[in-house]
Amino acid sequence: MGTNSFKARLTDYFAKRSEVIAVYLFGSVITGKIREGSDIDIALICREGLIKNPLIYRIDLTTDLMNLLRRKVDVVILNTANLLLRAQVFQKGLLIYERDSKERVSFQAKSMGLYYDYKRYFTFHAQNLKEKIKSYGLG
Repeated sequence: MGTNSFKARLTDYFAKRSEVIAVYLFGSVITGKIREGSDIDIALICREGLIKNPLIYRIDLTTDLMNLLRRKVDVVILNTANLLLRAQVFQKGLLIYERDSKERVSFQAKSMGLYYDYKRYFTFHAQNLKEKIKSYGLG
C-alpha cells in the first residue's frame, strides 16, 4: 500500500472524527524509507476537552487504524506530546487532513513558539549528554 493509499484511507476515517482538528504523517512513510515491517507514524491535533481518557482514546484509535491500514501504526496526540516531537512533526511531517485551519495554525504557532523559546536549552542538554557519553567511553 503506497503513501497515497494511506492518505486517502486516513482522510476518510478522520473526516468522521469531530474531535480531530488535523492529521500528519511523519517518519519513514514520508522519508521514503518505509519497509515491509515499518509502522505508520500518525500525529493528531485534537480539540481540547473532547477526549476524556487520552490513553484509552489512543489505544482505541491505534486498534482502529491498524485494522484500517492492515499495518502497525504509532499514534501521537500532539496536544500531549513533548515540544521536540511536536517540532519534528511540524517541520518534517506531511499534513494530510485538516478540519479547521485556524485551530491548527494557532496550535502549531503556540507549539513552535515554545519550541524556539526552549531550543537553546534543548541544545545545551543534548551537548552535555554527548559529552557525558564520551567521558564514559561509550561514544
